Amino acid sequence: MIRILISIIVLGFIVTFHELGHFFAAKAFQISVIEFAVGMGPAVFSVTKGKTKYSLRALPFGGACVMYPGEEAMEPDDNGAREVYGFPKGSGFNEQPAWKRFLVIFAGPFANMLLAFLLAMILLWNVGYQKPVIVEVVPESAAYEAGLREGDVFTSLSVEGVSSKVTTYQDMQLFLTVNGSFINAGKEVSFTAVSGDGTTKSGKMKAVYNEAYQRALFGFSYSPTNLECKTPGILIRMGIHEVWFSLKSAVETIRMLFRGDVGFESFSGPVQIVAIMDESVEAADEAGGAPLAALALLDISILLSGSMGAMNLFPIPALDGGRLLLILVEMITGKKLPAKVEGIINGIGLALLMALMLAIMFKDIFTLAVK
Repeated sequence: MIRILISIIVLGFIVTFHELGHFFAAKAFQISVIEFAVGMGPAVFSVTKGKTKYSLRALPFGGACVMYPGEEAMEPDDNGAREVYGFPKGSGFNEQPAWKRFLVIFAGPFANMLLAFLLAMILLWNVGYQKPVIVEVVPESAAYEAGLREGDVFTSLSVEGVSSKVTTYQDMQLFLTVNGSFINAGKEVSFTAVSGDGTTKSGKMKAVYNEAYQRALFGFSYSPTNLECKTPGILIRMGIHEVWFSLKSAVETIRMLFRGDVGFESFSGPVQIVAIMDESVEAADEAGGAPLAALALLDISILLSGSMGAMNLFPIPALDGGRLLLILVEMITGKKLPAKVEGIINGIGLALLMALMLAIMFKDIFTLAVK
């Protein structure tokens, strides 16, 4: 129960950090904020400081930074709205130039990326990072014929014209997962690698279907080798890579969805995410106690925060990316959409997004119920 509570708090903190990005950017540009809420649903506690209400809501998932839209967004008979809120003229979000509105919206996803980076620095400082080192190559296999040998470390992989840089063990796993359908179909994979003596090699190979394993195999096995972040430069570089990996994971998941490699059942909402976090922390706790459990929770949090930042940048109405797209169009054309039209677009997007979230939530509850 305690692990579940901790997982809920961590997930809520990641969402709140996103909203804090919007909040601090709005305050920096002197944009009036009506309410900053942690959680969703009815308020269980609220306090007003200055002209902003700070609320804690009943459901620990979600949050909101509600900015004053400005007089131009008001109906003709709403002229008293500014007096009701007490906000000064010109302090509304819609009254700001496009570049300010763009930065305020972008600040949410950026906050998630910043959080992922800071958490990654803590994790990397404690455990370092992992390289995918080849530990065995089957003689006369596709990998052997391509020139791969024990001790080699991949530096890049590509298939069907899409290249991926391999920096860590996780990069290797992601490439094989995302491109599993191509590999099983016998598509040619190009690679570059570095041998134990520092020699760079490159080649091409095609996986061969193995009846025993029921999938195509290259004929090599690899294992993670831990490396320490010995200098601040390496620590920062690998921290940035961790953020990039979380962003790439989110994008690749969407790409697999459109390709038909994964289905709706592969997506998880807050309920399933908390369950996964609880299971991971429990496994780590049993294997190495509280310190390892804390590191496991940290690792998941990095991926969640980075993925949340990436997902919010997709150009979908109601998401930050959808709003950024509208602002970009405005900046290019010099013409701003009427507030009502933008509200309708975002309203429809929000309705569809909420419907999707409800569907995922019920799917998660059903999945957990039948376990």
